[in-house]
Amino acid sequence: MKITLLLCCAACILAACVNSIADEQTHETKEISFTVENRQPMTRTALAEVCNTLHYYRVTGGQTARQLTQNSEDNDFGTLTDELPYGTHSLYFIGHKGEMGQFAGGVASFNKVSDTFSHYMQLTVDKDTEPAQSIELLRRVAKFELVAKDALPEELKSVEITITGASTKLDVATGKGSQAVTQQKSITVPEYNIGKTGCTFAAYAFLLDDTATLTVNVTAKDATGNTIVNHTFNDVVMETDYITRYAGTLFGDGFTTSITAKGEWSGTNSNEF
Repeated sequence: MKITLLLCCAACILAACVNSIADEQTHETKEISFTVENRQPMTRTALAEVCNTLHYYRVTGGQTARQLTQNSEDNDFGTLTDELPYGTHSLYFIGHKGEMGQFAGGVASFNKVSDTFSHYMQLTVDKDTEPAQSIELLRRVAKFELVAKDALPEELKSVEITITGASTKLDVATGKGSQAVTQQKSITVPEYNIGKTGCTFAAYAFLLDDTATLTVNVTAKDATGNTIVNHTFNDVVMETDYITRYAGTLFGDGFTTSITAKGEWSGTNSNEF
């Protein structure tokens, strides 16, 4: 009986020790810093030129376990630090200049779509995980531009751009829009632009695929909301990271279009009608 009792006690002590070690390993964490890049390492000022807000979401076990938001005024803008438990995590990074609403199920909804970048990764954290990680933000929007080559008339007060077939929601894991909608952007025309030529009006959209054929309507209005001119552009080919530009005589009889991408965008395309 004594021998049996001693063996049982020894087994219990050993089990307790094993469970204690397992618990310590389960609860181990590692601090990891994520440095944001946009095609190449960037200074805080350079990053702020392409996005003024950064969001970080860590999803662990199907639940959002941590979220961080940075603004371009923050001294550490572009470096996000998190204490991650050992295990596998889904990490979502979003940079933009617009108005982001809800983030749920890996999808970011935007009240106002602007130039938007994102990155998604799965990271398994253990004792060998590098504490400094670099992540590259990729542009996720297509841009529509309307360039009026003629002078803006005195009665012009606003320009509305309506895009049908794109999305205001971004699936961060895929980098694509998640649901096709009709979205509208209203642009107030400042007084100092009246009479000027070459003025540009722009709107952004998330595409459901890398390339999409959309319908874009442009309406210019006066102070009382009356329509001055209205143009509907059918079969508008838009591509993520490209600018689709329609340029021409907006308030006259003729109009010319071109599809372009400039600056750090991927390329330039043009056509006329």
